[in-house]
Amino acid sequence: TISCQPAWSTYLVTSPVIKLETAGTPLYPDSPNPIRYLYRGFDNQWHIYNALIIVARNYRNNKIASIALARQVDLAASADFKSIQLKASGDGHDPRSYDGYKVWPKFGFDAPLPQMFIDRLSTAGQSSILSTLKSQTIASLLKTDRGKHLWDTHGCECAMELDLRSGSVLSRFKSYCEEIGL
Repeated sequence: TISCQPAWSTYLVTSPVIKLETAGTPLYPDSPNPIRYLYRGFDNQWHIYNALIIVARNYRNNKIASIALARQVDLAASADFKSIQLKASGDGHDPRSYDGYKVWPKFGFDAPLPQMFIDRLSTAGQSSILSTLKSQTIASLLKTDRGKHLWDTHGCECAMELDLRSGSVLSRFKSYCEEIGL
């Protein structure tokens, strides 16, 4: 289904938004249909916002979402989109929650370190790592084993972005796809 929606206030949008919803897909049984929005931002560039991607628990770890994302990245990059954005769900303090906050950075999605994460580090007496980072981003944190452990343990839901114009980000994306056998 493709429909035009009015611009919403979550993102800086200057044009109508195109909503794409995959209906009745067999790839996500018992899960809501994936929803994506295509929009032109104030930067006059096109972006994709993945509003909903949920893979049923019994289908996780079989690369369905990875394959879909790889195809989306290839098509979006070739169509000169600037970025793919999403809300990475999950919480390191709740083992029952989703693990998007850990998975999406492996593909090259990045964001500033969420305040909740910084607060958790402080509470756990681990905030000294922040002064060692080149930048206060998830990607910078994940460059060390200690940073990876802290993100896995104390990470949380946050908005993330994959910069389709960055050669190093796309290179990291392709490397991770090869690492997992895509």
